Amino acid sequence: MKRIILTALSQNHNLWYEQFIPFIITLRKTSYVGDVGVINYGLSDEYIETLNRNNILIFSPLNAVTNLALDRHISASHIAKQFNYEQIAVFDADIWFPNQTFSLFDHIKDKSILYACADNQISGFIYDCSKTDDSAKYSAEKIESWLNKIINKYGFIWQLGLITGHKEAWEEYAEYIKSLLNEHRHFSMSYGIDTTLLNLYSAETDNVRPLHKKYNCIPNWEIHFIYQQNQFKYFLIDNEIVEAIHIPGDFRLEGRFSFNKLKPAIYTTQGKAYRLQQYPLYNILKESMTYFPINASHTVLKLEHAFANGISIKTLDHNEISQTSNALCIEVSGESELCFSNPHDKEIQFIYHYHTVINHELCDIVTINTNDLSPFLNKENRAYYVSLQPNDKIFFKTDAVDVQKRKVKWVFENVRLVE
Repeated sequence: MKRIILTALSQNHNLWYEQFIPFIITLRKTSYVGDVGVINYGLSDEYIETLNRNNILIFSPLNAVTNLALDRHISASHIAKQFNYEQIAVFDADIWFPNQTFSLFDHIKDKSILYACADNQISGFIYDCSKTDDSAKYSAEKIESWLNKIINKYGFIWQLGLITGHKEAWEEYAEYIKSLLNEHRHFSMSYGIDTTLLNLYSAETDNVRPLHKKYNCIPNWEIHFIYQQNQFKYFLIDNEIVEAIHIPGDFRLEGRFSFNKLKPAIYTTQGKAYRLQQYPLYNILKESMTYFPINASHTVLKLEHAFANGISIKTLDHNEISQTSNALCIEVSGESELCFSNPHDKEIQFIYHYHTVINHELCDIVTINTNDLSPFLNKENRAYYVSLQPNDKIFFKTDAVDVQKRKVKWVFENVRLVE
């Protein structure tokens, strides 16, 4: 059976790196067999070239309505018909797949039915898209009564992070949308119109059925994190392993459910294939890092090597970041490694700390280790003392997929480097 998973993308740098890359990396690690495609809402050449390079199909939208979230569903029906896909799933791009099993399509049986998951809240935007008086068929008051019909039957309304079904069901839904909007032109194409119309469709036709929450699991359900040997393994919801975790809105800022926080090594290793541009890894000239004058109060470290996608070096006077005058400050972006060693015949100590850079996020990976041993536990905005025996080496490493937006500011107190 010919299948496709679709998501819709517009030109959005942060969404690409923080949501779409986890979406596609994790989807391709599942057992899903079928096509993957993007509905293209104004992507520039660099996005399109990256999708092509990674064998992701690109489809033009119908642009039947101005709201992307609603138009993607009309477009999905058209794509299914034009390219003869039997089963179609449309996911939000802020979903990722934490388990290798992908069983969604096993439950898509009835060709006349769309399938979706439960939402555990009713947002005000569901009513806001109806701009009419209370006597109209689809006034805010009447929409509430339609929603109550769904709630009375299923106990919830539908969450729009995932809709799936056979092409016949998609075609039926697309026709419903177009007919409804032609007949009732008071609907505004504001945020949430897709949620409103799917729930109206369900209430009026009873052609939507529930899927288990594990297929579009939003964080405000009671989700359990399962760890093994201090490594995240999977989520549980109602004693079922979550197959698709949905990270909307404020949950992105929190970061607790984000793929790049839970699996940073996989994200940085595999995510670089989806960078919108490639960045060279520069070997940094030692002279550029060792020309600062040394005085008697400085701890001297030997610079073994340095490389980075981007770097800048300066000294800081005593301020809210540095604890001493003339602290050495090294800002790096993307992937980097700084290696220092103790050139003395005795133990030395020094202080380091690291910070975010204004208007940037921290790199996805930040580690410090000595002599290639296991990394230290460390946090930003904390000062750490480290001791080095003669000839010991210390490594300060970062890595990030989004080189433009991810940086780290290393600060070394009373330290000077020599070749």
